[in-house]
Amino acid sequence: MTDNPTLSVVTVCRNARQEIESTIQSVLSHAEGIDEYIIVDGNSTDGTLDVILDYAGKYPLLRWISEPDTNLYDAMNKGILMARGDWIHLLNAGDVYEEFLPVRELVEETPETVDVIAAGIKRFHADGSYDIWKPWYDEKTNKYEFPHPALIVRRRCYMTVGLYSAKFKIISDGIWIMQNIPRVRYLLSDSILVTMAHGGLSTAASLRLFYEEFLLGVFFRKWPLRYRLDAAKRSFRGLASLLSRSLRSK
Repeated sequence: MTDNPTLSVVTVCRNARQEIESTIQSVLSHAEGIDEYIIVDGNSTDGTLDVILDYAGKYPLLRWISEPDTNLYDAMNKGILMARGDWIHLLNAGDVYEEFLPVRELVEETPETVDVIAAGIKRFHADGSYDIWKPWYDEKTNKYEFPHPALIVRRRCYMTVGLYSAKFKIISDGIWIMQNIPRVRYLLSDSILVTMAHGGLSTAASLRLFYEEFLLGVFFRKWPLRYRLDAAKRSFRGLASLLSRSLRSK
């Protein structure tokens, strides 16, 4: 374990006035354990920046920029490059930390040799119910699933293996995990780190997701064949499900 590791939290947003304040308040409630909070705003036009400026004027640990970006992952990369902490956590606008788990505890208890901490998330549904999504790894099949909103990554890891691809709009976090988790040392935690609303993708976003997964399955040759086949299968199953729901609703 490293003595007094530093922690940066990064939130990216665009036109998220209704979501950003709860996230800011959640981070600031853990302010004693967080060394800096960075908000990367994508040139919002709905008043999001007014909320950010209100808090930035009161809390010196909050740094921010507001400018156009290519997409979500371009904004994430900007935040990572701005960060000065030993550890970086990307907290989505609208997501909040679990009340009873200071994020600081995870980084302080993690050995120096670990590059990535993978914790769990609580996802709420529209009816008020929720499910728990925890990271897992199957040694027999070499398959794994890590919830990206609950990954805490050493800054040196990002600098070594690289940042997120801005070529895709939806699945670059998944690509980063699949490419790099086998190459780094990680710690699986049973702790629930983040609570998030489990809003469904719009039809347009769903189609984009299936399209990107199909492209991965066919063209992303850095992946082992089984992962490429799985990606292609998911895209077809998802598209079939979307079409079926669309037909039933008519």
